[in-house]
Amino acid sequence: MTIPAEILCPTCGAAFHLKYQIDTSIEWRTWPMELVCPNCNDRIHLELDKNGLKPDLEKADRYAEGYLVGYCAGLPTPRPLYYEKQSHGLALSLYQTLQMVFGFEEMHLYNMALKGVMHGVDQWSEALDSLHKLLQAKELKPEYYIRKIKAIFGDDTPVDGIETVEDCHGHYVTMIGVVFANFNKGSFTSSLLNMLFRKVRHNFKSDTEGPMKVVECCKEAGVSEELYNEVAEQINKNVKDLAKFLPAFMLDFNGGSGKDLFLMTTTEKEINDLYADNFEVIGKCLPLVMAFYNQIHHGNPNIFKDKDGKAYHADMAKFISHTNGTRLNLMQRLPKLRVAFSEIADNGIRNGIHHNNTSYDHWTQTVTYAPDPSRPEIKKRYRLIDAAHAVLNQLRFLTLIFPFLRLNNRFGE
Repeated sequence: MTIPAEILCPTCGAAFHLKYQIDTSIEWRTWPMELVCPNCNDRIHLELDKNGLKPDLEKADRYAEGYLVGYCAGLPTPRPLYYEKQSHGLALSLYQTLQMVFGFEEMHLYNMALKGVMHGVDQWSEALDSLHKLLQAKELKPEYYIRKIKAIFGDDTPVDGIETVEDCHGHYVTMIGVVFANFNKGSFTSSLLNMLFRKVRHNFKSDTEGPMKVVECCKEAGVSEELYNEVAEQINKNVKDLAKFLPAFMLDFNGGSGKDLFLMTTTEKEINDLYADNFEVIGKCLPLVMAFYNQIHHGNPNIFKDKDGKAYHADMAKFISHTNGTRLNLMQRLPKLRVAFSEIADNGIRNGIHHNNTSYDHWTQTVTYAPDPSRPEIKKRYRLIDAAHAVLNQLRFLTLIFPFLRLNNRFGE
């Protein structure tokens, strides 16, 4: 359902004709909206919940000349509804406008996937965080974990088989798997990143020594309980911030292009911060990915060979000693890994964010950055929605690797 709202900029009085699309998700979630006034450049922070828009700004005349803006918690805004100057507030809904651009079939598939994300991930994001806090207790008791599950999901929630501390962790790993399953839609189901982990599962499951090889890879890669908890916390942070980048999910259903699509749910700083924070945690997981790759292709986590079969690095211990950026550069010498990680980790973008060598154009939603801090005159660009899509793929990576971080349940041995 599309609801119109006419409001005035509290600073300069410019009129906005908002067309916001709502669904049942507003019953459990407050969704953010970020406006930038084209007249005075003021930032207007709004929230949408079951009671409507907050704060309650002064109303504009429905037929006053103003800016038409389309907004939805789960859909990007197309160019025709992005600060279009209008003499009245009449227009098609955001969903109908996107359907005209991308077609009925794509929008239908996206809508089905979006419902899965909102119902299977977003509405119980707090549950992930609270259950993980229990798992970090020094003396976790399964009955406490079960009690918390029932408090969150209801007394009818199945808890059969949760008898030990490891069973609690197993249940939590399964929950993270549900998060990934709900995001594993559209083009990502066939992406190289997804295929990489499917290959790991296939190779280790088809081998009777598979579980021990996983443990060995974890050991060689320096996997620790601290890393397991850090990845869990980063997943929870991303899920809590889902509203900021969820509309970028659309890019999995329109051929991967963010052209002429805009975000009304966030700012460039919020997306950049998420991207940079995820990058650092993912970097700590790279040794395990590299260990899996070496094990599958060369039979040993410590054998590093390039695409021509030539040794190009010493061993895993040396790999671990490098910075996250150097680790990524070494992995990118392998074509398949280079393509797979192009979805989630660009060292140049991370450098631009870390060294504050970025600028932002609100009207095109384009970020300009300097990939090399020693050469700030060299600039590159990316669109905000493409960065938000990269954050989505970073979350997918974290949920993909998370189960492997727990398979080695003999930490420190």
